Parts: sequence; C-alpha cells; structure tokens
Amino acid sequence: MHLNSVKLVVAALLLLLGGVPVLAEPDESWRKDPLLSALSAEFALQSGNPSKAAEDYERAVEQVSDPDWLERATMISLHADDLPRAGRVAERWLELKPNDKRALQAVAWVALAQGEVDTATARLAQLITVDGIEGARLAVQVMLTREAKPHVEAALNALIERGSLLSADPAEFSFVPAALALGQVAPGLSIAEADLQAHPDSGAAWRWRAQANYAAGALQTAENDLAKAVGFAPDNREWRLAWAALLNERDQGKKMLKVLADAPEQDAELLATRIGYAADLEDEKELKRLARELSRRDDEELPERPLFMGQVAELRERWTEALKWYGQVQPGPAYVDARMRMAVVYSKSESDLGQSRAELAKLRVPSVEPERQVDSWLLEVELLNTAARQDEAEAVFEQALDAYPNDERLLYARAIGRVSSDDLVGAEADLRRILSFDPNNSAALNALGYTLADRTDRHSEALAYIQRALELSPDEGAILDSMGWVQYRLGNPEKAQEYLARAYEQANDAEIAAHYGEVLYVNGEVEKAFEVWRKALAEHPEDAVLLETLGRLAPELK
Repeated sequence: MHLNSVKLVVAALLLLLGGVPVLAEPDESWRKDPLLSALSAEFALQSGNPSKAAEDYERAVEQVSDPDWLERATMISLHADDLPRAGRVAERWLELKPNDKRALQAVAWVALAQGEVDTATARLAQLITVDGIEGARLAVQVMLTREAKPHVEAALNALIERGSLLSADPAEFSFVPAALALGQVAPGLSIAEADLQAHPDSGAAWRWRAQANYAAGALQTAENDLAKAVGFAPDNREWRLAWAALLNERDQGKKMLKVLADAPEQDAELLATRIGYAADLEDEKELKRLARELSRRDDEELPERPLFMGQVAELRERWTEALKWYGQVQPGPAYVDARMRMAVVYSKSESDLGQSRAELAKLRVPSVEPERQVDSWLLEVELLNTAARQDEAEAVFEQALDAYPNDERLLYARAIGRVSSDDLVGAEADLRRILSFDPNNSAALNALGYTLADRTDRHSEALAYIQRALELSPDEGAILDSMGWVQYRLGNPEKAQEYLARAYEQANDAEIAAHYGEVLYVNGEVEKAFEVWRKALAEHPEDAVLLETLGRLAPELK
C-alpha cells in the first residue's frame, strides 16, 4: 500500500464515522485493530498531539507489515521529536525494504542524532551506495541537520576510514564542499586528498582540493591547485574566475590579469571582469591591451563592444574617444549605462555641467524603466554635490521626488545629504517618511538612530532605532558601529568597545576605525587606538570623521 493510500484509508474512515472521534469509548479493544489505531493517531495529529499520534501509529504498525505504514509512523515519530520511537519503527521499515534510500536516511538520521555513531556510519555508508549520486546527496542531508552537528565529525572520520566518501567522479559529485560547509576542514582535506589520488587527471579533483586548502589557509597551495584545475579544463569559467579572485586576494594583480586574458573565450562577462580589475589596479598596460583586443572585435559578435570601448577610453582619460564610443551604444540593455557614463565624462571637461545634465534628462522618459530613471536623478545629485552645488542638488531631489514621491533610494540619499548639510530636521523627516511605509527598513532605522546618537542628545531614542535595525541585520558592520557609538554616547564605553570591535573586524571603514580608536583611547588602550588610527589614516587619508577624531585626540598623527 502506497503512503498516500494509508492517508486515503484513514480519510475514508473519518468520513464513515462522520468526523466524530469514537475512540474515546471505555472499551479499548479497538487498540488491537491497526486501522483504528491509525485513525486514533490521525485524530491526535489533527488535534495537535503528535506524541499520542506517534504512540498510536507505532501500535498500528506492530500488527501491519507494510512499508508505507512504517514510513508514515516514522515521519510522525520524527515530527513528535520522539527519536527512540522513530528509530524502532524505522528499523522495521528498513528490515522490510533493506535498500530503501528513505528508510536508510531515516535510520541514519535518528542514530546520528542520538550519538550512535557506529550505526549511523554503517547506514550512511550503505545509503551512499544506493541510487548513485542521489544516495550520496541524501547522506549529506543527514550530516547537515542540526541534530547531527555534535557527532558529525566522528561520523565523517569513520566514513573516511571506510573509504565511503571517495568520489566516483569528482566532476559529478564530491563530499568536500559538504565537509567544508560543516566547518570540518581537516576531514574535507582528507576527502580531497583521497579523491585526487584516485583521480589525478580530474580538474574537478584539483578544484575541490583548492577549496579545502583555501579553507585551511594554505593559499599558495590552493593557488597551485586551481592552476592545475584550469590546466585540465581551460574553458571552465568558474575555476578560472576563482583562480583570478585568489590571485587578486594575494595582491598578484599582473598574474591575475594574465590568467583572465588567457581564457580561450573572451565573452562579455569575462571582458567586463577584466576591465573592472584593470580599473581597480589602474593598470594602463592592461587597458591598452584591452583596447587593442576590442578593436579587433565587431559589434555583431560582441554587441557590448561600444560600451566596453567607451569604458576603457574613459579609464585612460581619453574623454573625446570615450564620448564617441558611448554615443554609439544603441537602445538596449547597455543604453542607459552608456548615457550615464557620458554624463560623467562631460563633467570632467565642463564647469557648468550643462551637457552632463542634458544627457541625464534624456533618460527621464517612459521608455526608460523607473529604477533607471531614479539612477539618473541620483547621478545628477552626485555630480552637483561633487561640484559643491548643494542648493541645486536639493532642487533636483525635489524634482525627482515629484516624479517618484515614495522612492526609498531618493529619500534615503536626500536624508544623508541633509545630514552633511546640518539639516537634521529635514533628514529626520525623510527617514521617518521611509519608515512610515517600510517600518522594517534597517538602513533607514540605522541612519535615523546614528544621526540622533551622533548629532543630538536624544540618545535613548537613538538606541531604540539602532536596536531594531540590529535585530533585522545582526551582522551588518555599519549597524554594529552605530550600536557601539550610541553606547559610547550613553556612557557605556566598555559595552561600546564590544560592538565596535565586531564592526571593525567586518569592514575596512574609516569612520568605524575613528569610533573604535576613540573608544579604545577612552578605555585606556592608547597604543591599540593609535595602531587602529594609523592604519586607517594610511588607507583613508582624507576621511573627514577620521581627521576630526585625530584633531581632538591625536593631533600628532595628522
């Protein structure tokens, strides 16, 4: 009988009985009838009593040797968190269907959750051999459960001992990422090493070992492994980009650019990546190389070519050439980006921003999506602020908000600009407007809380906003910084240091460094404060908040 058939039988009984739980009669002879026991279980389940449901279902399956009934009984016992009962029923289910992957998974799960590592390991090893990759995936699901966590390291090591985690084909499936996801780096490395010994010519095996070595902090070895992987599969985009990202992380920019340039297929995605990296590195030689490569392509083969040529020319500060290429971009996915870049390029060579603003105005038409129209307004404001024309920027915000009165990005950007201009009343009004229709906007909550903490004496009110923002985004560095800063303002420097230390670990931000250093300084850790400030000053020598903090507390560092 199929599991759905079990449910249908129970449902039919419910209808015959008129939905009335007749099982409450003093005569309990019904308990000997498996169908009535199952019916009692379903009543209990419907009334919110999974424990009784599990008990009644176990009684039912004592008299019925049907795998579908046993599966139902197992699932209900697991729902009731009754692991011993689930284990007993699941073992009977497995006796009836010795290679059933769901039964094996259930038995392994219960055993691992109860710390019965030998049983769990035996069943997981069996499950891995069932139904190819599907059995392996079900085994991974067991190991990733919360209940398995206390015993998963022992289970992994036991499975490694058995040789059960050796991949038949690392390109199809590997246990390495699962081990690393569990935080088990050493077992992950062991699995990767075994796979590589078994499949030395598999690029995937080298790629998985690279991931394990990266997790272990062996970056040079990880780099060598990725080089091997790409050598076996030069056209594998994912592996090549991973290799490039690792080289970039290790400050090997030139080698990274060569790795990307050596890819057999230079499509739009890869070219955009190369342009981005070359821009970050300010590598004029690479930009020239890209210009030459792009000049040999045609628009039909690479529709993004005019945009890319414009970007490269702009990065090389060839303004006229950049405008020419951007102007050739036809209506389509890249059109708005090209016109916005034209506005930026025009701003480099004109004092009144007239042409820049004219280009952006062309984007405020029905054929352009509202989100991109908002992008054009925000860019115009940015250009005006850069030119120290804040009054005109405010007027642009008014025009934009007339068109999109409740756009959160416009309101938020204007609020931040108003804070910079000391218009705290206006900033607060904008942030409250956002929260009126989006009360769980953590960025707005944080900005309002931080502004009140930093620029007013309404510190208790600020704390409430920041607490709410932190509940919504508990690991956000900017919000941790705000919480540290409001605690400092409230006179709790020790508590402030805890939050600011977490924020500092997460973000390379000058303002966070300024705050963290100040709290360290006040708490008597002067040398550590100076160390934080020196590092921040070297990386952000013009940050206003950092310079103001140093002017008050450490003028000798400026």
